Amino acid sequence: MPFSLGLVVGKFWPPHQGHQLLLETAAAQVAELLVLVYANPDDPAHPAPSGRPGCASCIAATTTPRVRALAPRRSIL
Repeated sequence: MPFSLGLVVGKFWPPHQGHQLLLETAAAQVAELLVLVYANPDDPAHPAPSGRPGCASCIAATTTPRVRALAPRRSIL
């Protein structure tokens, strides 16, 4: 693996096969992959998907313990 750590950032909503392919491809290139799921609950244009799994299904389907999802609770900007 050419890199020890990778980062993928996105809203991933609605989840689809393209997200799955992105995560699998990125995970194959790094020892550990961090996935930052973006949602800004303070911004009506980018709300968090309330009560929905978001990309959790994509991440769960990426069968490697080297993939971790991070979701900020509030705006980081």
